[in-house]
Amino acid sequence: MSIFTKQGEVSTTGTVIHVGQSIPVSTVLTLRFFNASAYVLTLQRYSRKSNTLLTIYELTLSAGDQIVDTTPYILETGDYLKATSDIVGTNYFIEGQDS
Repeated sequence: MSIFTKQGEVSTTGTVIHVGQSIPVSTVLTLRFFNASAYVLTLQRYSRKSNTLLTIYELTLSAGDQIVDTTPYILETGDYLKATSDIVGTNYFIEGQDS
C-alpha cells in the first residue's frame, strides 16, 4: 500500500486529477479545490468497465470558497476523476492510497 498526493491547477477544458493505476484499487480520500474568484466546479468520474463519464457534482461557488471533499472514491485500473472549472486559477489538492 502506498500513499499519494498531488496538486495543480484545474483547466477550463478539464483536468484528469487521478487515474486508478493499482491492483486492486486506488482510493482517493480527500479532494480540495480553491479559487480566489467566483467559479463553477464540476467533478466527474470515468469508469473504464462501462466506458461512461458520470458527473458527481457541479457547484457554483463564491470568491474564496474552498471545497473539501472527503468522500472516498474507489478507482479501478483505468478509472479516473476529472475536474473542470469555468475560469482559470482554480487549484486542487488530492490525497489517497493505492492498495
